[in-house]
Order: sequence, then structure tokens, then C-alpha cells
Amino acid sequence: MIRLELNNKGYVKQRESQVLEFKQSFRYGESIVDYSRSLVGMVNNQGGSIVFGIKDKPHEVVGLDDRFESFDPKVLNQILLEYFSSDIEWESGMVDLASKKIGFINVKQALSKPVVCIKNHQKKNLREGAIYYRYRGETKEIRHSELLTLLQAEREKEKHLWMRHIQSIASIGPQSVQILDTYRGEMQLGGARVLIDKNLVGQLNVIKEGYFTEKEGAPTLKLVGELEGLVDHNHVIMSEIFYPHSQSSILEKLPINRYEFQAAIWKLRFKGDSKFHLAIATGKKGNAHKYTEEALRVLRERIRADTSFISSAKQEYRSRGK
Repeated sequence: MIRLELNNKGYVKQRESQVLEFKQSFRYGESIVDYSRSLVGMVNNQGGSIVFGIKDKPHEVVGLDDRFESFDPKVLNQILLEYFSSDIEWESGMVDLASKKIGFINVKQALSKPVVCIKNHQKKNLREGAIYYRYRGETKEIRHSELLTLLQAEREKEKHLWMRHIQSIASIGPQSVQILDTYRGEMQLGGARVLIDKNLVGQLNVIKEGYFTEKEGAPTLKLVGELEGLVDHNHVIMSEIFYPHSQSSILEKLPINRYEFQAAIWKLRFKGDSKFHLAIATGKKGNAHKYTEEALRVLRERIRADTSFISSAKQEYRSRGK
């Protein structure tokens, strides 16, 4: 949360801005839609915070009751999932200010912009296709000039990413470059598929350029950039980036329960497909299950596109083997 300062009267010095919005209280119900609209406006700009427990004018610290602390994050996640095009990473908490408890919800700017409204909500002024943007002290549909700037920044970001890849290729020579397909766990060489021997993989020291320490006799795979995911179909290099989600973290982002999740991934055949799922042995009999961003994306889109998907998945899941 943005650090707040008090003046000699005990009021908050900061004003509402592109990165800061004050709310006197925290409310449930359709007020959550209001909060989501403000948060989306912030992620489309430079991120920011909604701070609860501070009056509007003057910015007096009034504090909050326990309802904010007991707020279920699934409620906000479900609103964001239902009304906006992308997942929004957010965090919330409570801190002390002027001997009172205040709450906050923080968001960072989106990695990929813009986040777009995908469903109308007449009471709360949400319009399908609209892009909400945080201006100084207010959130509203983006203006032409800011939209052009935002889209230009996204193009520049993509161009810089391509330039980094090209520079990496140039530094080692295009004749020495092969592309590792992290979904299929294979590399193409001269038109043939090449898999690194899993027995050798266990002996390799995978390092990043710039962090090399010579150790004679140790087989070493030198990387320019990052290695993520699979080396062959039977051997996995663990990557938190490639399999970042557990069942619990996915359930925080989707309006389904554990049984519905199991039914859905069974219907979509995620398990055993390295594009979506990885089982990690935690003992002689136990496994931890991790899922990719692609798994979350596909599951979210199926739920959005087909309102009967979960119910049909549960019915088929219960009937399996009969």
C-alpha cells in the first residue's frame, strides 16, 4: 500500500490520484463491482491502491470494522472473472493508522494491456467492450489519447522482447541456435526431433550466462536467457514459472469448488498432458499436482463460454466407469 502521512490535524495529506482512491467504509454486494472497476482502471494505468476507512473530505481516518478482514477473496475474483478479460493480480490487508485499522487492496499494472470489460452491468455503469482507465481522482472509460499511448507502449514492449531474442541469437550465431519446445519437450535439429537423454539430464548443470563457474569434467548446458519446463517427455526440469498454479490457487481465481475442479480437469484431460499438468512425487505414494497458465486460461474460457460446462462435467465425472 502507498505510505500515507498525516498533517497536524490528523488528516491524511495525500489526495486521490491516478494510483490512490479512498473509501470511508467497505461494503459487500454490488459495491464489489465498483471496487473492481477502479482496480481495473489502475491496472490499465500504473497500478495503485484502494484504501478503506478514510473519509473523502477531509481525509479523516475513521477506521474499519471486522467485515473487511473477513472478506472472502473469491467474491472479488468472481466479479473480475465475470466482467473483465484478464486475471488481475491483487493483494489486500489491514494496517494501523492514527490508532485505527484501515484496509487496502493493491494492484500492479497489467503485464498485458488493455484489460477490457466483457459484460454489461447497468447499475454499476459497466459496458461490454469498454476499457476503464484511472485518471487523477476518478476512473472512467479511456480517452483517445491515452488509448493510443497504451497501445503504442504494448507494441514497444513486444518489439523489445523480440530484440532481446534476436540479440541472444546473434551473440552465439544462428547456426548454433535451436528452439526448445517447452510444451512438447523436444528440439528440432535438421528437420529431426531431438530429445536430450534423460540420463545425461540428471548430470547436467543448467546455468545462466554470466553465472558460469568452471568445474572440469562436469557436463554443462550453457543457456543464453531462461530455460523453462521440459527437456524430454519423461524428465522434467522443475520450473515455478512454467507450472505456477496449485489446485488451491486456481480455485481462488474461478467460481468453482474442489469437486467441480476435479470434474473439469478430468473432462478436459489435463492430467498427463505436460502442456497443462505436472505431478510431483512427494513421497513413495504421494503426488503434488501443478498446473500451467495455459490450464488456467483454458478452464476459465470454457466456464465463461459455456454455462453448462461444469454441470455436464460433474455428471460425466460421476458416471465414469459405470
